[in-house]
Amino acid sequence: RVGIGTTTPKAMLDVSGNLNVSGNLTITGSLHANVSEFIVNADNIVFGKDATDTLIFNAASGTIINGLNLDGNTFVIDSHQDRVGIGVEAPVVKLHVQSSGLDQLRLAHSDAVYTNIETQSNGNLNIIPTGQYVSASANLRVSGSSYLGTDIDHNTVVAGALTGSFS
Repeated sequence: RVGIGTTTPKAMLDVSGNLNVSGNLTITGSLHANVSEFIVNADNIVFGKDATDTLIFNAASGTIINGLNLDGNTFVIDSHQDRVGIGVEAPVVKLHVQSSGLDQLRLAHSDAVYTNIETQSNGNLNIIPTGQYVSASANLRVSGSSYLGTDIDHNTVVAGALTGSFS
């Protein structure tokens, strides 16, 4: 055993004090660091070697000071404006989901029971449940004309007030 700065080395090389490495440091096996801060200054950091490797953060919280963009806009965190984006580089609202080819939002009870919510290329909003109804448990306010029915040429158009009641 070799000790630098210690007379009682506990490993093959035991350094008590600061260590400066100029060049590459290669470690084979596990790296166990018991430190108060772990600061890395690098242009790129690669965690893992294979696609099956796992990265684990075992902490109660984390801070991403400059934001985060995973996998080319798949998931974006704008930490300066407290916004999250999916499919968009710069989210402009708290949760910004953008997709031109897929359903934008799915609220699911199970794999078979769900509702898709999407904005079409013409700006129309579609709510598409796998069930039979879209329900509102409070008053529903619609500004603009409302179309009732699925046949574009034969439907009920409500352009003013419509009041109904039943017992």
